[in-house]
Amino acid sequence: MKFKRYQKSKIKFPEQLMSTTIKFNFGSVGIQALESALVTPQQLESVRRTIIRKIGFRCRIWFKIFPDQIFTSKPKEIRMGRGKGNMKNYVFKVRKHRLILETTGVNLNKIVLRLKLALGKLPFKARVIHKGL
Repeated sequence: MKFKRYQKSKIKFPEQLMSTTIKFNFGSVGIQALESALVTPQQLESVRRTIIRKIGFRCRIWFKIFPDQIFTSKPKEIRMGRGKGNMKNYVFKVRKHRLILETTGVNLNKIVLRLKLALGKLPFKARVIHKGL
């Protein structure tokens, strides 16, 4: 990591970086973000468990994001000053139209149903996309 603690900032990205073209590298079905947000490792783990719960380990999942930025916060009822605050969690800043994960497996219909259930575990609006679209 370059810095011990990063500054909090709003998730603003230039329009040039928000490309709508999706590139699948490993799988054929994936989840695409429709808005910007912060994602924690616990949310990614709950998505992984939701997908694997019914399908089992017959499908492969590749996450395209990794939470590596530190999120700090100060305790409640603390006066101003006295430094930045302790590390609370790691986060990843997801931008609009970003591919979150890719997956492939035996039965495509089951995978799509599981991915639709996993969308409820994410803190932003997303959709399930296929390689052909």
